[in-house]
Amino acid sequence: MMYTDIEFICKGNNGRSPIGQAAARKVATYLGYGDKLQISSSGSMADLSQVKDLKDMMRSFVPKAIEAGTIPAERAEMYERDHWSVVNELVGIEEAWRNQFIWDNYGIDYRGHVRRQTVVRPEAQLILPVDESVLNDVNKLYESVQGPKPRIVALPAFAALDLKLDHYKTLDYNGYEALANDVAKAASTAIRRVIRD
Repeated sequence: MMYTDIEFICKGNNGRSPIGQAAARKVATYLGYGDKLQISSSGSMADLSQVKDLKDMMRSFVPKAIEAGTIPAERAEMYERDHWSVVNELVGIEEAWRNQFIWDNYGIDYRGHVRRQTVVRPEAQLILPVDESVLNDVNKLYESVQGPKPRIVALPAFAALDLKLDHYKTLDYNGYEALANDVAKAASTAIRRVIRD
């Protein structure tokens, strides 16, 4: 095994990277490597208070979530007055979806998961950002690091799968579940490669 410390990274460490972490841990345990691998997750924008232009960045999600029936229509007006309340509501909804998906598929209770901001970790050996945008974030974070750096490669590329893991098809549980299944497939394939190599 070339890598024993693996980190999955998405934007918020609220959905995709925890699912990758859970799937990878389940496979590693099943194959008898659960105690030999350190598998973690984080988010390049997990600390929302540090995200510049959060209100503008999240604005396009609100009408999509309303159209999907995920949040009520009055959230559009509320967003303009108090975007933090609506953002926190959407984060909470995604947490519930994540917890349901992980419980249904892996029997793991993720309700205690705390979102963690991506930081430089000298002990990291393999970092698997879930999409190209996150890959850019991680490369910027590590570009000034002196000395040995971890291998940083997009999760679909490392898993050798032609998957897009950058967005939901619809902003409801069905869209979330479809993306979560793709993330889990990529993470499971990646961890099998780590163990095999």
